[in-house]
Amino acid sequence: MATYYNVHNVARGRGNRISRAGLPTHRGMKQYIGKAQARLVRSRPVLLTEAELLRDLEDLRARAALHLIEVRTTDGRLVDLSTLTPGEVAPSPKLPHPLLDSVANDIQGVGEKMEPQLGDDGSLPHILSPGEKPELLKTKEVEEPLAPP
Repeated sequence: MATYYNVHNVARGRGNRISRAGLPTHRGMKQYIGKAQARLVRSRPVLLTEAELLRDLEDLRARAALHLIEVRTTDGRLVDLSTLTPGEVAPSPKLPHPLLDSVANDIQGVGEKMEPQLGDDGSLPHILSPGEKPELLKTKEVEEPLAPP
């Protein structure tokens, strides 16, 4: 199975500002790397096979020493160009732990005041004593719902 590497253009990286200022010439945004003169632009890495990487290793080492490029594996690990060994796998970021949905976490006193609703049996168990009917049901007849067709 062939091994592939991504070559990234980091010439305009914020961490490379000091080394970029010390260069005798302005390197520009685009770079052409290797014998194939592959065009390397920011945010568009060039994919190289292991044979192509070994062929262009001296050019890549010189550019990496000037902080113009980075060589990474396809899973994002930085490759040390002196030994061609990839670095450690970065730990995965911690996932957020949201609070469980609970009434205790709600803001008290916010929202609409809702009047108590009639239950299925026409009683209000949290307001009226058991068996007592509200005034609305004492004075008016409740219409039965229509049967479904």
